[in-house]
This record gives sequence, structure tokens and C-alpha cells, in this order.
Amino acid sequence: MPRIFPLLTPQLRVVQRCAGILGCTQDTHPIVDYAPAFPGVIFVGGFTGHGMPFGMRFGQLLAKAATDGFLPSALRPFQLDRPSLGK
Repeated sequence: MPRIFPLLTPQLRVVQRCAGILGCTQDTHPIVDYAPAFPGVIFVGGFTGHGMPFGMRFGQLLAKAATDGFLPSALRPFQLDRPSLGK
């Protein structure tokens, strides 16, 4: 810590560190689908720490889904009912 915060070194004492929750799915692929109980609501998550490389493209495809009213074919492999997620 002294290297990062040299002026705070006398007062600063790290008690605990946390990087946050890593969202993972059983098959390590994200989920993109319509929320079953909320018509018109699309949810996305479970990038297992790889959201940055895919974020822009998923954002483009989600915008298309929101304006067209259906998921583009490129997002269908990431739907909630895919066999690789199990029951």
C-alpha cells in the first residue's frame, strides 16, 4: 500500500480486501433472455469476468432486440432455456 498511497501510509491500514462477486453460469457462458415474469424486459449477466471484451457487441445486439421486439439470432445461444444450463 505505501507505493499506491505514500502520503496515507502512516494512517492507512488495510483490514480487508474484496474484488466483488464474479457472476458465473454452469456452462461459463452469459445469459441473455427475456425475463419470464416481466414481458418486454431483457436481462443479461453471467459473463464470468469476461464482460469487457463482449460488452460492446452484446450492447449493440440488446439495443437491436429492444427496438425490434425479439432477440437477434446471434443472442439465441445465450438464452436461459439452453441445454447446457441444465435444470
